[in-house]
Amino acid sequence: MALFLILAPFSRVWADAGALLREGYAAYVQGQWPEAEAYYRQACREDPRNAAAFYGVGLCEYQEGRLSDGEEDLRRAVALNPSLERARTLLDRVHGLITEQQVRDLQFSLLMKEGVMFYRMRRYDKAKDTFEKAAALNPVSTDLHFNMGLVYMRLKLWDKARAELEQCLKLDPGNKRAQYALGVLYEKLGGTAEAQNYFLSVAQSPSAGLYNLEAMRQLSTLHSESPDSPFHFSLRLQGGGAQNTVLYPNPAVPIPTNTAVEEYGHLQLTYSPLIGKTLVNFSYGGDGLWSQVSGQGPYFAQLHDFSVGSAIPLPSNWRMPLAYDEQIGFNSTGDLYYQHHQASAAFQWLFSGQDLVQVQAQYLRELYPPPVGIDTNNWIGSVSSSIILGAHSFNLSYSFRECLADTQATEFDNYYLNSLSLIYHVEFGGGWNATLNYTPQWQDYPFFYDTNGNPRSDWIQNLSGEFTIPLEAHWNFVVGDQYQDLESTYQAFSQHSNNFYAATQFFF
Repeated sequence: MALFLILAPFSRVWADAGALLREGYAAYVQGQWPEAEAYYRQACREDPRNAAAFYGVGLCEYQEGRLSDGEEDLRRAVALNPSLERARTLLDRVHGLITEQQVRDLQFSLLMKEGVMFYRMRRYDKAKDTFEKAAALNPVSTDLHFNMGLVYMRLKLWDKARAELEQCLKLDPGNKRAQYALGVLYEKLGGTAEAQNYFLSVAQSPSAGLYNLEAMRQLSTLHSESPDSPFHFSLRLQGGGAQNTVLYPNPAVPIPTNTAVEEYGHLQLTYSPLIGKTLVNFSYGGDGLWSQVSGQGPYFAQLHDFSVGSAIPLPSNWRMPLAYDEQIGFNSTGDLYYQHHQASAAFQWLFSGQDLVQVQAQYLRELYPPPVGIDTNNWIGSVSSSIILGAHSFNLSYSFRECLADTQATEFDNYYLNSLSLIYHVEFGGGWNATLNYTPQWQDYPFFYDTNGNPRSDWIQNLSGEFTIPLEAHWNFVVGDQYQDLESTYQAFSQHSNNFYAATQFFF
């Protein structure tokens, strides 16, 4: 009886492990390898000396292509039961598949992480030694040459830094990080003209993400050595279609469902000279809008947009961006239907090299001539922060808008708008990049009331994405999509719109 009491717990463990092995085998023969692996791992926990359980885990890892993990578990199975021939055979097969190149890739990855760690710790000599070891394993890595260029710059080994960054650009001509770093390098060496060329390329490239802000700051601090200011042209042609706007009213409120399909063409031309020490952007944008509304005929309108902006350098990593924007809209009969005048000023503080914080104030006047008869004065305040982490950049901003109305429309009065925006940009290398923008908004209209006497409030969500495909050195193709969802307390209606567009961009 005593012997039975001693062996009973072990017999229950063996029984549990055996049941788990059977469940794992049943899942494995059906090709459900993750589920099978889970059963086998549970069996390993129930009976840590069960060689068959570790063999099962290694078999699943082999089927999933996780060779290094599979090798470890198969070695454990063979160590527990050297006579388990199936485990020995599979172990030999897995070991043969783990090639020398895979080992080199793993070593390279570890050295790169170690080098970055030393760089962030400002131990630049150790970072240099580590990256040089990594170079022997993978001499064609653009990330490696970029990192080595930065380390050599920190160590003031200018020739080596230039060689590494130029090699990075040779392997990846569209690498904006390397172009920006070369601009900084030439600026330190007194090569103003070369620095301007690199900074201009980054500042005006749509694939530069938030690097173009930093490049503009660098340009604003340079003195032009040439009597002719360098300049840059960019042209964007965009077409969109199938922009569906659908209203879903409350059935109790007599608002007809209205579906509109809009198409538009967009032209954007930018000219950016370096005037003195400041880069100035002049821009013209033109929209041609076609719409077909349910129960109505086609409608055409035009919108013209003129803007100018610059960033004035200030001491101690501060700068002051200024901008002015003018928009004029004409309807299908050529009559003026919309005017927009906007001026803005901001203060930016750059910290950690490329990251910045901005506080901005804007004044906006919008006019809708009679018969609409709306004239509004808008005051807008915003705060934002931009952070660059390698190939990833983030921008978070919050703005508050107060609209003060002077209007002939008696139902229109002051209103307020809160907006939060998150922009994420990622570089894939070679000029390929993507941008995502999510902007939720809260809008209050104290002068509008629903049937219950409550003031109107709107909740608006805007989501957009854009993907850039490089075609040539000065030519890009862009595809994007814009989605908006509006939910309002006013007569309980909602509105949804979606627009897909494509564009091509040229740079001169």
